[in-house]
Amino acid sequence: MSHIHWDDSYSVNSGLLDDHHKLLFNLFNRYCDALHRREGIKALADLFAEVIEYADTHFRVEEILMQRSGYPFIKSHKQAHGFLLHRAQRLLARINSGDQVACDQAAEFIRNWLEKHIRGVDAQYAPYVAEQLIDDVAV
Repeated sequence: MSHIHWDDSYSVNSGLLDDHHKLLFNLFNRYCDALHRREGIKALADLFAEVIEYADTHFRVEEILMQRSGYPFIKSHKQAHGFLLHRAQRLLARINSGDQVACDQAAEFIRNWLEKHIRGVDAQYAPYVAEQLIDDVAV
């Protein structure tokens, strides 16, 4: 699986959230490198768990900013986050059980999430959160 690279088409007009997304891209690329090097299942599980852990943190910050901005579709966005985390946890459980196919599926899952969720669902909140003050949001 090839790397994906950040460009302005992924921007949600929030420096903090864009930085979060860039870090997720970096984690994805590290995961792809580990797959390519045929690292063991434990290493892949650890990397995927890191993606999930950071995504959970990112989602919480994103939801705080959406709440503060009065974003009208926050409920469905939170549901999308819950679905992504649930699906990721299921994939991680399969990886931890030794399922090599799940390792490849995890890479595809992350890629689809980054490319489609950020450019689609996240792009919808961009006009709302662009002006939000973020200095008191813990990251």
